[in-house]
Amino acid sequence: EGELTFVDEHTYSVVDYDRRNWGTAKNKCAFIGSACKGVVELSTGEYGLISDFGAGSSGPQKSFKKTQMVVYLKHEASGRYIGIKHIDGQLSLTVVDKAHAAPFYTSYGRFISFDFPTHHIVKNTLQPVTGTVREVALNFDLNLHITNDHWHLTHCNIHNVVSGKSLDLAYEEREVGKKKKK
Repeated sequence: EGELTFVDEHTYSVVDYDRRNWGTAKNKCAFIGSACKGVVELSTGEYGLISDFGAGSSGPQKSFKKTQMVVYLKHEASGRYIGIKHIDGQLSLTVVDKAHAAPFYTSYGRFISFDFPTHHIVKNTLQPVTGTVREVALNFDLNLHITNDHWHLTHCNIHNVVSGKSLDLAYEEREVGKKKKK
């Protein structure tokens, strides 16, 4: 445990509830994007959210290393992607080429920046995330129907029920040897 670096609890609003079992710890870890690399069971019986596993040491200790799906948002008309500018402590969205596209993940109808998990897309801006996971979840009824205007993921389709819009995958052909692959 001495070689582990833990997630800054104040910055990412990690509370006792988030460390009480594997499930809540993994959920919180997923919710804070690149800030959390995984979860470890501590000698105290609590679960710690890890920002860096360090070099590691010998001996058994239960842990889980996070893998998280991210999406890159493309503007079909221009063929360019959404990126993030970080200037003078301010974050803003910008249009970039594919190599500089910003990764996002979805959580309760929001596109949250993987690299800046305290911010999410609101209209055409990047805004601080407000509320807890539970407060955001309350925007859904008991049948998981959205009660306000949000994006959500159903059967691998990101869509907005209120607007009726949906994101689609774009395939790019590339040449491998003498064959073209999608």
